[in-house]
Amino acid sequence: MTWLILVLISTVTFSIAGILQKILLREEQSDPIAYGFFFQMLTALIIFIYSLFVGFSIPNLIPLIPNLILMTVFYALFNFCLFRAYQTAEASEVSVLFASRTLWSVVAAAIFLQEALNFQKIVGIIFIVLGVIIVSWRSKSWKLSKGHLFAILASFFFGTAFTNDAFLINHFANVPSYLAISFALPSVFLLLLQPKAFKNLRLFLDKKRFIKMFVTSLFWAIAALTVFWAYQSGGTVIQISPISQLSIILTVILGYIFLKEKDYLWQKGLGAVVVIIGAILLI
Repeated sequence: MTWLILVLISTVTFSIAGILQKILLREEQSDPIAYGFFFQMLTALIIFIYSLFVGFSIPNLIPLIPNLILMTVFYALFNFCLFRAYQTAEASEVSVLFASRTLWSVVAAAIFLQEALNFQKIVGIIFIVLGVIIVSWRSKSWKLSKGHLFAILASFFFGTAFTNDAFLINHFANVPSYLAISFALPSVFLLLLQPKAFKNLRLFLDKKRFIKMFVTSLFWAIAALTVFWAYQSGGTVIQISPISQLSIILTVILGYIFLKEKDYLWQKGLGAVVVIIGAILLI
């Protein structure tokens, strides 16, 4: 399977997973901590079961402890913020604002990896900020809602953690082994932040709710696996990143069809295009 097919599969499954998460969180006022723990642990379990067939392997983790702590904390906060964003904002808006993760990855790389910011990347940052403003503009004023802020925070934590992934994944024998760990550790940390959320986990044992959660986790697992496999199959960052941004447009379309998110549709579409342009310039 070519890297292009893999990244297209990741793009589609990521968009579907986002829509399914919105549906789950719209049906009830879920506890984001309990939801985040259950969702991530279920995704980790799915990936772990698959990794057993390809050879699950854990390297010596002691030298990696600082990076593992960063990965655990930032991905836990990412998931909390993302779930809160889906609870309080439209899925299409979350998708567009979450695309600013590319900006945070570039900033993190400039700070921690000493990668220089050139004129093209600065223009890309401006485009992403402009796209965020377009999506957030309401009634002749710019107003970031609570959901918008959570989406931007999610993009910050994810974008920064993703830069850390580039270092960690090279120490693991294969992608599934790393992803099983990277989903499991943040889920445990998330629950430790608020132990009282443990009692709400029983809500997800309901058969219908569990099936919905399982399908959502399955799509998320496929999206995570295929995007890393795309890199391993010969795709480069310059090729994969712009294509993966197509998930923004797809989520806007799916949100319109399945969630009836019709408000400010032209702003979401325009903001999505502007953010995609900015993301491409940042590469």
